[in-house]
Amino acid sequence: MLRAAVRSGPKAWLGILALVAVLIWLIHLNGGRQEQPAAQDLTKATTDNSPKDLPGWENTRWSMTEKQVRAAVTSPLDVPRSKAEQPSGNKWYMPFLIRNAEVEGFHCEARFFFDKRSKALDTVYLQLRENSDTSSTEAAQQKAIFERMVATVTKRYGKYTAKKDRSSSGVHNEETIWTFPSSVLAVQYFGVEGSPAVFSFQYQSPDAPRYSERSMEPAATEATASLGKPSAPPPSFRVFRSKLDEGTSVIVPSNTTDDQLRSLLWFFRERVRSHHFKEIGITHPTSKQWGKEGYLSGTISVYCGEKCAGEDFTDYNGPCVGFGIDSHEAAVYQWGLLVDGAFNTDADSGAIYLVNEFKDRKLTEIFSYKDHWQLPAPLQAEVDTEKKAAEEKSKLGQMSRKMLFAEELQGRLKASGFDITVWARDEQSEELALDSDMFKDTATRVGFLRDALPKWRRDLCAAGFRQVRLIRGGLFSTGDAYSIGCK
Repeated sequence: MLRAAVRSGPKAWLGILALVAVLIWLIHLNGGRQEQPAAQDLTKATTDNSPKDLPGWENTRWSMTEKQVRAAVTSPLDVPRSKAEQPSGNKWYMPFLIRNAEVEGFHCEARFFFDKRSKALDTVYLQLRENSDTSSTEAAQQKAIFERMVATVTKRYGKYTAKKDRSSSGVHNEETIWTFPSSVLAVQYFGVEGSPAVFSFQYQSPDAPRYSERSMEPAATEATASLGKPSAPPPSFRVFRSKLDEGTSVIVPSNTTDDQLRSLLWFFRERVRSHHFKEIGITHPTSKQWGKEGYLSGTISVYCGEKCAGEDFTDYNGPCVGFGIDSHEAAVYQWGLLVDGAFNTDADSGAIYLVNEFKDRKLTEIFSYKDHWQLPAPLQAEVDTEKKAAEEKSKLGQMSRKMLFAEELQGRLKASGFDITVWARDEQSEELALDSDMFKDTATRVGFLRDALPKWRRDLCAAGFRQVRLIRGGLFSTGDAYSIGCK
């Protein structure tokens, strides 16, 4: 037809163009009429057809017993193979898990967390299994996995309720949350720069604390006691046992009064907040977080006599009911709780068991971090001084790492035949300087930025550098700065 139009002259061309214009207009008009209702239907489906409630994960329901959960789960269950698989702290226990569960199209390990006191299910924690994607150390690829998880849940449950991003330099910590009347669903992403990240779906009862936390909320206790310190002195006590990530058990005389227990909890609070752990008898780290052992969190359980004082430890074989069942403790103090998705060393709680007229033991809260209690001024001054010294030490360590990196890089370059001087300017600077006459040549600079810099990017970013400055030799050359491209 085109050739015919060419042979037919200008009038035929005008006719063809007019016809094409009309066709384009009709296609656009009809397309718009057809697509608009489809967009409206999609919005309606996302809003109206999304579930109004989420009663639990799959067929499980909160407050189910172990037996009920076993009956509700159709996938093969396995038992924990080591203590490392148990949830952090000693107020939750995990009797079984699913090694390979599919959640929203992702392959996960499903862990069932039961409350030790109520023996009821209150959290299902599903961590993505390691594969070539999830083991990536590239921040961009990790972020893409997290966004894909969020998009998948959004497609099924609608728009999220809240998003939290607590990322800081070198650390990625993001969470997207959907809140339902019966459950809370969170998609979580945590990673340290240069290392594989942890991705998880977390289904839980609205009343349950986040993973790694078991707080004493007032709703979970029989009553809330007075916030003031009792006048009675604390009883004599001794540490029976203390284990990393499993807590510390303390023994007091069998005739210890409730007021003495309250005083003891306040004693623990003051010593923990002021970092005087040795005055309690704690001489070894209580927890391990982000791969580092320390005293950022822990639990102190108080027992009247030593008969049941070891029941909360995973290797306990004594006469009491033991791991996973109601505790025989008389009081408990916890610190380093997870508040609004972030660990807070000063977030603590203390509670004791009181016996009512029916001889029932009821957990009664004595205090919690919500009372905004502060250390006495002299002790707070000690903590502030200690914190400042730690910050200075960290700065020196960062400077040492930067200087060491610069020295190693210069040695590597020299061994490869390049005469380049490398140095870190100062501890506050995120810039690495490279000085050489070779950078006077534009083609050499471009080749260096194109070929060499990308290969060093990961190591440079991990060392704390964010840009490099190429100096072209000579005393008066200031050179040019180039971004490394850290994520």
